[in-house]
Amino acid sequence: MFPDDSEFSQIEARLRTILKQSDRAIGALERAWKSNPRGTSVAVRLANAYSDRGEEDRGLGVLHEALARDPDDKMAHLAIAKRLIMSNSQDDETIEAHLSRGFSKTDHNFDARFHYAQFLFYLRRGADAASAFQDLDRAAPSGFMSEAKKDGSVVSQRIGRINGRVVRREATYLFVHTSIYPRDIYASERFTSPEFWEQMVVGTFVTFATTFNRQGPVAINLRPDS
Repeated sequence: MFPDDSEFSQIEARLRTILKQSDRAIGALERAWKSNPRGTSVAVRLANAYSDRGEEDRGLGVLHEALARDPDDKMAHLAIAKRLIMSNSQDDETIEAHLSRGFSKTDHNFDARFHYAQFLFYLRRGADAASAFQDLDRAAPSGFMSEAKKDGSVVSQRIGRINGRVVRREATYLFVHTSIYPRDIYASERFTSPEFWEQMVVGTFVTFATTFNRQGPVAINLRPDS
């Protein structure tokens, strides 16, 4: 009765995914996308499915097709930026452009804001990153990214280790100052090995990796900078 209804194909895709029938799931998503559904959720799911089987370029093609249908689609912009970051693209200008178009200051696209603030930190635009994190912290609901992930984020993996100096030390946490960010960066003993944590005293020069919560960067895996 409704052979071109994209909703039926999306339901089939979910069923095929549950049954671990990946090729059939992709086929159902392709039919759903061909039926011109509203929004970009089908395109994002299809792009992720292509990526899972190593067809990254094909996934990006679907997302660019989504933007061709609606150049202002925030979900598509964010999805493209994430795919470029995960594929280790060095086109920082394009990634930043897509991230900046993934939200507006009056919407609830907090994940896009969070990734944008992280990417500004990666670009060493510390003041802009701090401002973006402050705006996010004010606007997002209380449960959004209140805790940093121990293993970092897709952006964290691009940043590499940063030089800094311990400026305050308590029993279970400390703060590190680095020239690339206007605020001192929090570090918890939970995210550094006990061997190195014991060497952290005020004035110690260190290197560290980063993860993020809604308030900004968090220093992890601290090491003395010898």
